[in-house]
Amino acid sequence: MAKILIAYASMSGNTEEIAELIKSNFEPFDYDIDIEKIEHLDIQKLVEYDGILLGVYTWGNGDLPYEVEDFYDEIENVDLTGKKLRSSVLVIVLILSFVQLLIYWRKN
Repeated sequence: MAKILIAYASMSGNTEEIAELIKSNFEPFDYDIDIEKIEHLDIQKLVEYDGILLGVYTWGNGDLPYEVEDFYDEIENVDLTGKKLRSSVLVIVLILSFVQLLIYWRKN
């Protein structure tokens, strides 16, 4: 069973709601799914996952949300070779990326 992490940053609750919706849609496929706020994530534990889904909200003129700044700085030090990773900024792109990822994982 593939172990998947859905990590998100949400100010208004929209991205969190989408993350929860995605999790509920993955559950029938027997994935082991964890969902966590990016700001509470132990970045070293990313290597424990087969797939990682990241979603963040938009801010200002496309600026990185403050909750994600440390994550962004620290991720360079984590070897994610061979990991399936999807990320998105816009909610609609987030949904499409996750659906495409689910289809890809089901085929592989």
